[in-house]
Amino acid sequence: MIERETKRNIEVMWLVNRVSPTYKTIADFRRDHAQAIVGVYREFIGFCRRQQLFGGELLAIDGTRIEAAASGQPPAGRDAQTPGRWLCLTRLLVRGQKNWDIHPDVYPVEGEYVLDKAGKGAFGSSTLHMYLKNLSITHIIITGVTTEVCVHTIMREANDYGYWCTLLKDCTGATDRGNYEAAIKSIKMEGGVFGNVSDKKKFIDAVNKQLR
Repeated sequence: MIERETKRNIEVMWLVNRVSPTYKTIADFRRDHAQAIVGVYREFIGFCRRQQLFGGELLAIDGTRIEAAASGQPPAGRDAQTPGRWLCLTRLLVRGQKNWDIHPDVYPVEGEYVLDKAGKGAFGSSTLHMYLKNLSITHIIITGVTTEVCVHTIMREANDYGYWCTLLKDCTGATDRGNYEAAIKSIKMEGGVFGNVSDKKKFIDAVNKQLR
């Protein structure tokens, strides 16, 4: 609820300067204020009972359990085909796992910032916005994969947050050519609705020109 309100409630967005809490921030808040949260729930349930808002009918709840990806144990879920049987899911893109690490050709050098995100976007599931604001960054150069999913989501988020965005089209890739071309086209429509599209040569030339 807190995270949702920081993205849709204009008054809250103004109050927190459009900074949205990460999953860890919310988890820490719940841990540190567990008794207060339980008290709020207890008071709410008591109010509903006094107002006779509970019908008292039998309610059956599925016992499916899914552990968070940040957990020290592998995520688990109930096998829908075999009641009572548990199955382990692969730890996909979790820091420290082989499928998470950064490719050696673009591995960060000492001092470069590496940020973990918990979704396809980055502004709502990480501290990226806070980090950029603290550095007074207003323009973002975007590269990476995949063009039509994570790259596109982050560019749209950044545009909504007021950043000037440029995607280097030859520094990104998609699951297939059609998705790639559609993603690039949608960025450039209406005169650049989500930002600008360029390539690495033009970008490097422009930077070198400014540094002369």
